[in-house]
Amino acid sequence: MKISQLLRAVSACVLSFSIHTPSYAAIVTDQISDGSSGGGLDTPVVQTFTPSQNNIAGVDAAFSSLGGGPATGNITLTLWADPLRFGVPLIQQTLTGVARNAPIEFRWSPFAIIPNDTYYLEFTDTGTLGMAVLINNPYAGGAVIEGGGNLFNGAADLVFKTYYDDQFAVPVPPALWLFGSGLLGLVGMARRKKTV
Repeated sequence: MKISQLLRAVSACVLSFSIHTPSYAAIVTDQISDGSSGGGLDTPVVQTFTPSQNNIAGVDAAFSSLGGGPATGNITLTLWADPLRFGVPLIQQTLTGVARNAPIEFRWSPFAIIPNDTYYLEFTDTGTLGMAVLINNPYAGGAVIEGGGNLFNGAADLVFKTYYDDQFAVPVPPALWLFGSGLLGLVGMARRKKTV
Protein backbone atom coordinates (compact mmCIF):
# COMPACT_ATOMS: atom_id res chain seq x y z
CA MET A 1 0.00 0.00 0.00
CA LYS A 2 1.35 3.39 -0.95
CA ILE A 3 1.83 6.06 1.69
CA SER A 4 -0.75 8.29 -0.02
CA GLN A 5 -3.33 5.49 0.12
CA LEU A 6 -2.55 4.88 3.80
CA LEU A 7 -2.85 8.61 4.49
CA ARG A 8 -6.26 8.76 2.78
CA ALA A 9 -7.50 5.69 4.69
CA VAL A 10 -6.39 7.09 8.06
CA SER A 11 -7.91 10.50 7.23
CA ALA A 12 -11.23 8.91 6.27
CA CYS A 13 -11.27 6.91 9.50
CA VAL A 14 -10.55 9.92 11.71
CA LEU A 15 -13.03 12.10 9.79
CA SER A 16 -15.76 9.48 10.07
CA PHE A 17 -15.38 9.63 13.85
CA SER A 18 -15.28 13.42 13.93
CA ILE A 19 -18.35 14.09 11.79
CA HIS A 20 -20.53 11.32 13.23
CA THR A 21 -23.18 12.71 15.50
CA PRO A 22 -25.59 10.18 16.93
CA SER A 23 -29.12 10.40 15.59
CA TYR A 24 -31.66 9.40 18.16
CA ALA A 25 -34.20 6.92 16.90
CA ALA A 26 -37.29 5.76 18.69
CA ILE A 27 -36.20 4.15 21.92
CA VAL A 28 -36.48 0.38 22.21
CA THR A 29 -37.26 -1.79 25.24
CA ASP A 30 -34.16 -3.42 26.74
CA GLN A 31 -34.98 -4.95 30.13
CA ILE A 32 -38.53 -5.66 31.28
CA SER A 33 -40.14 -6.82 34.50
CA ASP A 34 -43.84 -6.83 33.82
CA GLY A 35 -47.01 -8.64 34.83
CA SER A 36 -49.62 -8.50 37.49
CA SER A 37 -48.66 -6.95 40.79
CA GLY A 38 -47.95 -9.11 43.77
CA GLY A 39 -48.02 -6.28 46.28
CA GLY A 40 -46.19 -3.05 46.96
CA LEU A 41 -43.12 -1.58 48.65
CA ASP A 42 -43.02 1.91 50.08
CA THR A 43 -40.42 4.29 48.67
CA PRO A 44 -37.47 4.65 48.80
CA VAL A 45 -36.84 1.41 46.99
CA VAL A 46 -34.06 0.21 44.67
CA GLN A 47 -34.22 -2.24 41.76
CA THR A 48 -31.02 -3.71 40.37
CA PHE A 49 -30.92 -4.51 36.67
CA THR A 50 -28.49 -5.81 34.06
CA PRO A 51 -28.65 -4.01 30.70
CA SER A 52 -27.94 -5.83 27.46
CA GLN A 53 -27.24 -2.60 25.53
CA ASN A 54 -24.57 0.12 25.72
CA ASN A 55 -26.96 2.96 26.66
CA ILE A 56 -30.08 3.77 28.63
CA ALA A 57 -32.63 6.33 27.45
CA GLY A 58 -35.53 5.89 29.81
CA VAL A 59 -37.34 3.95 32.52
CA ASP A 60 -41.01 3.18 33.12
CA ALA A 61 -42.28 2.10 36.52
CA ALA A 62 -45.66 1.22 37.97
CA PHE A 63 -46.69 2.98 41.18
CA SER A 64 -49.81 2.78 43.30
CA SER A 65 -51.22 5.00 46.01
CA LEU A 66 -50.34 4.20 49.58
CA GLY A 67 -52.43 5.49 52.44
CA GLY A 68 -54.33 8.74 52.28
CA GLY A 69 -51.72 11.06 50.82
CA PRO A 70 -52.49 13.94 48.44
CA ALA A 71 -53.64 13.35 44.86
CA THR A 72 -50.30 14.39 43.31
CA GLY A 73 -46.66 14.53 44.32
CA ASN A 74 -43.06 14.15 43.12
CA ILE A 75 -41.10 11.01 42.24
CA THR A 76 -37.32 10.99 41.77
CA LEU A 77 -35.42 8.32 39.85
CA THR A 78 -31.67 8.05 40.47
CA LEU A 79 -29.47 5.71 38.42
CA TRP A 80 -26.36 4.46 40.19
CA ALA A 81 -23.40 2.30 39.18
CA ASP A 82 -22.20 2.10 42.80
CA PRO A 83 -24.02 -0.49 44.94
CA LEU A 84 -23.66 1.75 48.01
CA ARG A 85 -25.18 4.66 46.05
CA PHE A 86 -22.64 7.25 47.23
CA GLY A 87 -21.07 10.05 45.26
CA VAL A 88 -22.40 11.39 41.99
CA PRO A 89 -25.25 9.46 40.36
CA LEU A 90 -25.19 8.66 36.66
CA ILE A 91 -28.66 10.13 36.13
CA GLN A 92 -31.16 11.83 38.41
CA GLN A 93 -34.57 13.05 37.31
CA THR A 94 -37.63 14.23 39.24
CA LEU A 95 -41.16 14.15 37.89
CA THR A 96 -43.48 16.67 39.52
CA GLY A 97 -47.24 16.56 39.75
CA VAL A 98 -47.37 12.77 39.48
CA ALA A 99 -50.91 11.50 39.94
CA ARG A 100 -51.65 8.56 42.20
CA ASN A 101 -51.98 5.22 40.42
CA ALA A 102 -50.48 6.66 37.22
CA PRO A 103 -47.69 4.99 35.22
CA ILE A 104 -44.36 6.79 35.63
CA GLU A 105 -42.28 7.51 32.52
CA PHE A 106 -38.74 8.90 32.80
CA ARG A 107 -36.99 9.91 29.55
CA TRP A 108 -33.60 11.51 28.80
CA SER A 109 -30.95 11.64 26.07
CA PRO A 110 -29.18 8.28 25.74
CA PHE A 111 -26.53 7.75 28.41
CA ALA A 112 -23.61 5.35 27.89
CA ILE A 113 -23.53 2.31 30.20
CA ILE A 114 -21.71 -1.02 30.13
CA PRO A 115 -23.73 -4.04 28.97
CA ASN A 116 -24.04 -6.91 31.48
CA ASP A 117 -22.89 -4.77 34.43
CA THR A 118 -25.21 -4.29 37.41
CA TYR A 119 -26.93 -0.91 37.83
CA TYR A 120 -29.27 0.43 40.49
CA LEU A 121 -32.58 2.25 39.92
CA GLU A 122 -33.54 4.13 43.08
CA PHE A 123 -37.07 5.55 43.38
CA THR A 124 -37.90 8.07 46.08
CA ASP A 125 -41.06 9.98 46.89
CA THR A 126 -39.85 13.54 47.40
CA GLY A 127 -43.17 14.80 48.65
CA THR A 128 -45.87 13.25 50.78
CA LEU A 129 -47.46 11.41 47.90
CA GLY A 130 -47.60 8.10 49.73
CA MET A 131 -46.53 6.02 46.72
CA ALA A 132 -45.70 2.34 46.67
CA VAL A 133 -43.82 0.62 43.87
CA LEU A 134 -45.63 -2.38 42.44
CA ILE A 135 -43.82 -5.70 42.65
CA ASN A 136 -44.22 -8.99 40.80
CA ASN A 137 -42.43 -12.27 40.15
CA PRO A 138 -38.63 -12.24 40.11
CA TYR A 139 -36.80 -10.64 37.19
CA ALA A 140 -33.71 -12.71 36.36
CA GLY A 141 -31.42 -9.70 35.81
CA GLY A 142 -31.76 -8.16 39.27
CA ALA A 143 -33.54 -7.88 42.61
CA VAL A 144 -35.24 -5.39 44.90
CA ILE A 145 -33.36 -3.64 47.69
CA GLU A 146 -36.04 -2.78 50.20
CA GLY A 147 -36.32 0.59 51.88
CA GLY A 148 -33.42 1.94 49.85
CA GLY A 149 -31.06 0.10 52.22
CA ASN A 150 -28.98 -2.98 51.53
CA LEU A 151 -31.53 -5.74 52.15
CA PHE A 152 -31.90 -7.72 48.95
CA ASN A 153 -35.26 -9.37 48.36
CA GLY A 154 -34.81 -12.06 45.74
CA ALA A 155 -38.51 -12.94 45.80
CA ALA A 156 -39.66 -9.59 44.42
CA ASP A 157 -38.91 -7.18 41.59
CA LEU A 158 -40.40 -3.86 40.65
CA VAL A 159 -42.71 -3.59 37.67
CA PHE A 160 -40.41 -1.63 35.32
CA LYS A 161 -38.98 -1.29 31.82
CA THR A 162 -35.69 0.19 30.66
CA TYR A 163 -35.19 1.65 27.19
CA TYR A 164 -32.21 2.22 24.93
CA ASP A 165 -31.56 4.07 21.67
CA ASP A 166 -30.61 1.65 18.91
CA GLN A 167 -28.69 4.34 16.97
CA PHE A 168 -26.66 5.63 19.91
CA ALA A 169 -22.91 5.92 19.28
CA VAL A 170 -20.56 5.71 22.23
CA PRO A 171 -18.35 8.85 22.24
CA VAL A 172 -14.86 8.38 20.81
CA PRO A 173 -12.25 8.36 23.60
CA PRO A 174 -9.55 11.07 23.54
CA ALA A 175 -6.86 8.39 23.17
CA LEU A 176 -8.19 7.52 19.72
CA TRP A 177 -7.89 11.15 18.61
CA LEU A 178 -4.31 11.23 19.89
CA PHE A 179 -3.49 7.97 18.13
CA GLY A 180 -5.06 9.14 14.86
CA SER A 181 -3.27 12.49 14.85
CA GLY A 182 0.04 10.81 15.76
CA LEU A 183 -0.38 8.29 12.95
CA LEU A 184 -1.13 11.07 10.49
CA GLY A 185 2.01 12.89 11.65
CA LEU A 186 4.18 9.78 11.18
CA VAL A 187 2.78 9.17 7.71
CA GLY A 188 3.40 12.81 6.80
CA MET A 189 6.99 12.65 8.07
CA ALA A 190 7.65 9.42 6.17
CA ARG A 191 6.24 10.94 3.00
CA ARG A 192 8.30 14.10 3.44
CA LYS A 193 11.47 12.06 4.05
CA LYS A 194 10.80 10.08 0.87
CA THR A 195 10.56 13.20 -1.30
CA VAL A 196 13.82 14.69 0.08
